[in-house]
Formats: sequence, C-alpha cells, structure tokens
Amino acid sequence: MARRRGIKYDYSMREEVQWWQEAGRRDLAMAERLLKARFYEGTAFHAQQAAEKFLKALLAKYRMELRTHSCAAMLKKLHKKLLVDKKLLTLGSEAGRALRNQGADRLC
Repeated sequence: MARRRGIKYDYSMREEVQWWQEAGRRDLAMAERLLKARFYEGTAFHAQQAAEKFLKALLAKYRMELRTHSCAAMLKKLHKKLLVDKKLLTLGSEAGRALRNQGADRLC
C-alpha cells in the first residue's frame, strides 16, 4: 500500500481507475473530432463528459466515493485531500452555474 499526502491507496482499484481513464479518453477524442467538424454543442458535451470521467478516476484512485455528475462537486471533494488550484475550483463552479442557468443541468 502506498501513501501520498497522508492518503492511503492501493492498486486493487486499478481496473476501475483505468476504466474511467479510458472512457474519458474516448470522450475527449470525440470532442476533438466534433470540434474539427465545427459541431460545438457536441464538442462541449463530450468535453464535459471527459472531465467528469477523469475526475471520477481520481476519486476512485483515492477511494473517495461521490455519486454525482457535478464536476464542481467532485473538485471540491478532491480539494479536501489534494491540492486543487483555486482557479479550477472557481471555473468548475461557474461552469456548473452557467449550465444550470441555461436549463442544461443534466450536464453539470
């Protein structure tokens, strides 16, 4: 078992972490393809999905459970254990608020 910043984790979660990372990479690749094709709505959706899946990979790695689709909530939870840049926390909150204000709360 390894230690990092006082957090215990082992590699029994490796498969779950890898699954979330691969899913995030697929969404990011889709976002990049859609951006090249100028399909901006799809680009934004898949970019958000990629961010969410990469954050879930980190939560799984550190055995932190949180059932949400909110990137801002995941960043806040991770911030309790890891150093998360304050600008990133602010951007996550602002993005979620903007999506909710536009009726897209299913995305945040």
